[in-house]
Amino acid sequence: MADRNTIVTYRGLADAFSPSQADDAGNEVVPAENPLLLARRAAQRITSDPAEQVELVARFSSAMSELRAAEAEAGPGVLASPQSKDASVLQSFLYEIPEGSRNEVESDADELTFAPDDLGGWFLSLFQWFKRLHKRDQRPPTSTTPETIADNANIFIVADWGTGLYGAPVIADTIKRQGGFEVLLHLGDVYYAGTKKEVQDRFLDKWPKSAGRISRALNSNHEMYSGGEGYFDLTLPAFNQPFNYFAMANKNWLLICLDSGYHEHTVDDEQAEWVENVIAQHGANRSVLLFSHHQLFSLYDSQGPKLARQLHKVLTSGKVVAWYCGHEHRCVLYNPHPIYKLRLRCLGHGGMPCKRENFSGLSSTPTDEADTVWYQVPARDLVPGGLVLDGPNREIKESPQTYGPNGYMTLEFAGAKLIERVFSPTGVELWNGELPA
Repeated sequence: MADRNTIVTYRGLADAFSPSQADDAGNEVVPAENPLLLARRAAQRITSDPAEQVELVARFSSAMSELRAAEAEAGPGVLASPQSKDASVLQSFLYEIPEGSRNEVESDADELTFAPDDLGGWFLSLFQWFKRLHKRDQRPPTSTTPETIADNANIFIVADWGTGLYGAPVIADTIKRQGGFEVLLHLGDVYYAGTKKEVQDRFLDKWPKSAGRISRALNSNHEMYSGGEGYFDLTLPAFNQPFNYFAMANKNWLLICLDSGYHEHTVDDEQAEWVENVIAQHGANRSVLLFSHHQLFSLYDSQGPKLARQLHKVLTSGKVVAWYCGHEHRCVLYNPHPIYKLRLRCLGHGGMPCKRENFSGLSSTPTDEADTVWYQVPARDLVPGGLVLDGPNREIKESPQTYGPNGYMTLEFAGAKLIERVFSPTGVELWNGELPA
């Protein structure tokens, strides 16, 4: 069973912020003061600027709306985390404060219920959080020389794994038992906002570090919602990783790991130029693989036009064989892109729940795990088609049929060839393929 952990939900918060509510007997209970007035007074204590006061209260209101929408989409009793800075920071804040009481529901997590005695003081603390989270400085590489990895390297890749729940701890146990990896690579997302506590509790304490020679982690939007405090201050030192974007290479392959989170779904000019220089200096006799948190394109989520623009020279060079990403909480293996020729691999199914799609009418191929199949999805809106993994999520005990499976991928280098393998959390191989092919 998955490690027990705390999740922050909209339904655990809503009653505390209602101007009026009912008790167990159905009688209306009116709080001593309206929460909106308490929020405004707290904002006035934070800043003397009237516009900034209004903004702080509006940010809280917006965060609550986004959390409510994310929970409605994900379903009750499971971890949901909007792609929103303020909503994620609100969840992180609640995850860390001692005033919340944990009330177990029929779920793999403890759901936090919230009834503060001092709502005005709570707003004051939250708004201080909004103000205190500042962006850490980047740590760009000091050279274009890649880190050397073995010619026969075996690499473990997982994305959106930092939940501490569902398939995430199962994957960690599986990888610890296997061991022998050259590199363990996380493609980003520690929930809710990648604070130091969350990074320690939900990522570093559970990461199967002993199973690999080196561990590396990519930055992401959720890590940056807290300004990157957990990623830059804890993850990088724990992994002896000096830079937030970097390269690795063996005789035949050049692996370039991007930071697409610092500037939200893109890279800046300095990073783009560094990538071009790394390929120019070390890619002549090597095939290139790209890794990032965000996707270049998607059949189900947002596209990456800024990434495409910044990396246009690289993408049209014909050097890039494959690109591995997360962010979208599915496993999708795309066909070659008609222009770039690369194959995109979305591996964002590491630890987050994701509602299953309706694949009726599409051809499917069963896997070696019962009820788990690959659906062949056609191209759409200039995005290439590919295989989408579907089946029940056995780690969400209360509603396994509602959510798609978690899992991970390995890369096995064998000279000029690369074997990709997709696994279930327990290590059942679900697919394999060879690159280039």
